[in-house]
Order: sequence, then structure tokens, then C-alpha cells
Amino acid sequence: MVENFLGRLKNRPRFALAILSVGACGYAIDRWFFAGLTASKWIGLSEYEQRMKELQKQSEIWGDVALVLGIVAFVLILPTWPSRSKSEATHGILRATPEENIWIEYFLQCVFRAGIILFGAFVLAVMVPIAANFLHTLLSVR
Repeated sequence: MVENFLGRLKNRPRFALAILSVGACGYAIDRWFFAGLTASKWIGLSEYEQRMKELQKQSEIWGDVALVLGIVAFVLILPTWPSRSKSEATHGILRATPEENIWIEYFLQCVFRAGIILFGAFVLAVMVPIAANFLHTLLSVR
């Protein structure tokens, strides 16, 4: 199964790059959230004011990186642009065809793929701290 998936991925480098982009986006979301969380804990404590400002700036940068990586991943997995059929291009008369809902289908494919990107990025953002905590406890027991 893994070989089949890797074989298909080898033929589609855009999707491989999109998967890497989603992984990086998940990591950036994780860094964005925890930098902001740590900075918000120090609000009102004068001894941490400078460090809090640095963490807020880092949080903004990681948020921007996550947004850009998510957009890049979405653009990489967009479906191909619908084109008119040859018979439709040769006839100049406008009439209803069975393909009249092609734009609705295209839009729904785009929305579905955007949902996959968002879901994947947020699942990875949640799994990174869980995996890190698991590895930390596993290594500290030994």
C-alpha cells in the first residue's frame, strides 16, 4: 500500500510538494500558537516585558508563515482548469449542454481540497506537541 502511494506520488511532484507544504504549515501553526500562548502568560509581569514583545513578534511571523504555506499548498493541489470540449468550441451557437454545471463542480472540488489542506494542517499542528511529549516521556523513563 505504501509502495503504491509512493509510486503515485512520484508521478505527481506537485502533490508531493503540497504534502511537504502542509507539514511545514502544521509546524508553523504549532509555533505560532505556542509563542502567542507563552507571551500571553507574561502579560502584566514587568520583568518579562521585553521577552513578551519578542515572543509576540515571533508569533506574528510564524502566523504569516503558516498562512503563506497554506496558500502555497492550496495552489499546488488546485484541480485543472475546466476547458470547453472540441464540439462546443467549433459551434458558435450557445445552447445548454450536459456540462453546464462544470463551474459548480470545479468550485466544489476547490472547496473540498481546501478543507483537506486545513484539516491536514491542523491535525499535524496538534500531533507535533503530542508526539514530542510522547517521545520526551519515553526517553526520560530510560
